[in-house]
Amino acid sequence: MKIANDISGINNARMLQTSQNAQKKSMEKLASGYKINRSADDASGLSISEKMLKQIQGINKAIDNANDGMSMVNTADGAMDEMGGMLQRLNDLAMKGSNGTLSADERSAINEEAGQLLSDINRVSGSTVFNEMHVLENKSADIQSGTDNTGSNRVEVSMKSVDADSLGVGGIDLSTAEGSRAALKPISDAIKTLQDQRSGLGAQYNRMSSTTRNLANVHENTTSAYSRVRDTDMASEMMKLRKNQLLNKAQQQMAQKNREDRAAQTNALQNIQLH
Repeated sequence: MKIANDISGINNARMLQTSQNAQKKSMEKLASGYKINRSADDASGLSISEKMLKQIQGINKAIDNANDGMSMVNTADGAMDEMGGMLQRLNDLAMKGSNGTLSADERSAINEEAGQLLSDINRVSGSTVFNEMHVLENKSADIQSGTDNTGSNRVEVSMKSVDADSLGVGGIDLSTAEGSRAALKPISDAIKTLQDQRSGLGAQYNRMSSTTRNLANVHENTTSAYSRVRDTDMASEMMKLRKNQLLNKAQQQMAQKNREDRAAQTNALQNIQLH
């Protein structure tokens, strides 16, 4: 028996400290939800997860950007839809005015309504705004739909000017049968021009819609990979915590037993010295 150095006690104290530290780490991971809370936990894992987190957050903003782009296209398309209805009404008026049986008052009323429709086309053109941008003017916008500064990470949305003059109907006059007949061709051309522009916007909308679906797929899989690197496996960590709690309890009991044994040895030595 050796009594100068309590090797058993030293070992037990070291193991007790180890299990207590393990408990603290497990509780930290369970409380935060992350198995990497500082670089010391997993230096390489932290580096990898931070890069993934940057990509995930960038993808989230790219999806928002694409959705904003689709909203802008929808704003322009809705205004063009209203204009299309006005052009169809102009075509009806021109057809009616082409008939030689109308009176002067009737032609005046037709021409007055046509003028109001043309004014309203121009009003819609000038007042259709998305985020302070006049979307029915000749302009384009680059939608940042990716996380890098490359052309493949952007979608260009192009919009042409749409008003009575750009559609070629600004100068029509339905006050006479001849003027009404002459207006039929430019009105028909304007309707086709508007349809073509709406088709182009629809194609751009569909492109951004496809982009958002692809980004959502990338986001899902990148987040899954990030979770495997960074997130706590709650079930596994609970088992580790329970294991270390049991070890800690056993080691405390062993420490108490060791103190009692040491006290008994000390008493025995004192009794020997007294005799």
